[in-house]
Amino acid sequence: MHGRRSRAGRRSRRRRDRAPHRPESPQLAPCAAAGCTRWFLRSHAARRWCTTKCGNRVRAARSCAARKTR
Repeated sequence: MHGRRSRAGRRSRRRRDRAPHRPESPQLAPCAAAGCTRWFLRSHAARRWCTTKCGNRVRAARSCAARKTR
């Protein structure tokens, strides 16, 4: 039983080594805020804005627009 586990461990390690290479470096992306022309290094897939200031501006505008339509 012990030998079986060690072979399975070696096998999974080999598969992991053959996995396609995923770059660890973040992507360069444009800021999604209207009127902002900056680019930033996307460190997380959900990040859309270059700074929290841009994100706050977009959320405030969305909130204001939602209140106007009520």
